[in-house]
Amino acid sequence: MSAPPAKPAAKAKPAPVQAAPPPRKAADMVVPQPHAGLAGMTAALIALAGAGSLYAVSPATFMVLATGLTPTVVAFFFETGRGRSVVGSMAALNIAGVAPVISFLWGRGDTMAAAAQLLRDPFMWLLMYGSAALAVGLLWAAPRLSHLVIEANAGQQRARLVQQQLALVEEWGNEVAGQLEPPAE
Repeated sequence: MSAPPAKPAAKAKPAPVQAAPPPRKAADMVVPQPHAGLAGMTAALIALAGAGSLYAVSPATFMVLATGLTPTVVAFFFETGRGRSVVGSMAALNIAGVAPVISFLWGRGDTMAAAAQLLRDPFMWLLMYGSAALAVGLLWAAPRLSHLVIEANAGQQRARLVQQQLALVEEWGNEVAGQLEPPAE
């Protein structure tokens, strides 16, 4: 007996042609910032040198600042999402909360005992850390509120444009709206 006839080779399907991706816009491209990490490291080193100098001059003020500015330090090292603007906002409000405590400390003589007494007061902690919490709240709420305002303005502008369009259609007819009337016979 002879072998069964061989099956004809299956035709290979051509691979589908994929369209080229659309060209990227300049606004979509990420431009690398040279030495961005170096600038952050330089700022950290300058802050560290300033803190060391402050400790040498006034250990009590350093102790209050070190405990009060902890939220800013944490934000500086752990913020990766929205950039350093978050750290700047946090630092501004945190310093605004620590400044009165430093003022109280200097009014009491700038001693370690006065600093310890101030740091035992829960209202001083509320003042220092409450301002940092306010910064976090503002950073959370500001984008949401601005989105609501922009949406409300867009809705009002849309309603105004619809009214203008209706007035034009009333004055000029359906031709200006792109709706042609059927031809008269």
